[in-house]
Amino acid sequence: MALTKSGLTEAARVVRNHRLWEVFLITYADIAPSHVDRDADAIEHVLGTDLVAELESLLARQPSPPAVPLSPHTIAGVPASGSSGT
Repeated sequence: MALTKSGLTEAARVVRNHRLWEVFLITYADIAPSHVDRDADAIEHVLGTDLVAELESLLARQPSPPAVPLSPHTIAGVPASGSSGT
């Protein structure tokens, strides 16, 4: 099975949203990195572009990104993100 180009683009968007939300939860909700994956699963599909832009802006102002575990969500041809999650 292979994703179409638009499917790959959408999958990458959802994984990015997931990672942004994980970083937000670790940074501002004080949730342990080992517990953010399930919470991020619940919201990743409904983050609108305005909220994603706000998250990116908010997280960009952090002096250093929090440590985020490697993503268990991999997409063929797209490396798993870790460390900053973005």
